[in-house]
Amino acid sequence: EAKNRVCILDKLRCRRMHRVTALAQHLGMAAAQTQTQTPNVAAAGVAGGSNPALSSLSSHVLNTTTGKTGAGVPIVLHAVEGKDTYRELYSGVTDSDDRVTGKQFPALAVGVYRLTFDTDAYFSALKTECFYPKVEVTFKVTLNAQGKGQHYHVPCLLSPYGFSTYRGS
Repeated sequence: EAKNRVCILDKLRCRRMHRVTALAQHLGMAAAQTQTQTPNVAAAGVAGGSNPALSSLSSHVLNTTTGKTGAGVPIVLHAVEGKDTYRELYSGVTDSDDRVTGKQFPALAVGVYRLTFDTDAYFSALKTECFYPKVEVTFKVTLNAQGKGQHYHVPCLLSPYGFSTYRGS
């Protein structure tokens, strides 16, 4: 039954992506400016409801060369489901304040996840050459000592020829 729900959600996500893309094209927006979110069925719990064992995620990007926000950086969140097996949970861009908040990312169950920052798209928009076209950060979500979910903040500090990340708060 859960597998059928995943298939139905994937079909709904595809339909929504087509509608968002068509609307964005109609409004003259670039596809990279649209954002979609795929429900995290494993994390959300098929039964639904509030789950204290789920964690939240946020991120931001800072351009360390200019000291300015990294607005417009495409970000994709994947669940790592096995060796070379990933499931997309979220795709969007950083807002004008360089952030993707916990309200945009889905709730996360215990597991391993990968955030991919499309630095090539960001630096190309600035007409700046960069050495690292993508920054991939793989991280593990665990429960705290009380068995509850935690908040994870994964920032990315960028320059055209380097990057840094850490677990923020």
